[in-house]
Amino acid sequence: MLHFQQVAMKERNKLKRESAANFDQVGDADKLLQQKDEEIRRMQEMLSQMQEKLKESGKDQAAAALSLEPGKRDSVVNV
Repeated sequence: MLHFQQVAMKERNKLKRESAANFDQVGDADKLLQQKDEEIRRMQEMLSQMQEKLKESGKDQAAAALSLEPGKRDSVVNV
């Protein structure tokens, strides 16, 4: 009976060690996922800023095209 208890105790200890190692791996994976989520958030923010700048520059270009000198405008009707 003592032998069975010793074997059972060794197996339990082994499982605890393996479980602890897996817990560390899970913790590392969680940390990596958090880092990647933060990186994605920063990239999305940069993308939003770039899109806003593109919209603004598009408005500026459209305004510049509309404000040509009167003599240089194309007219549909020449009177």
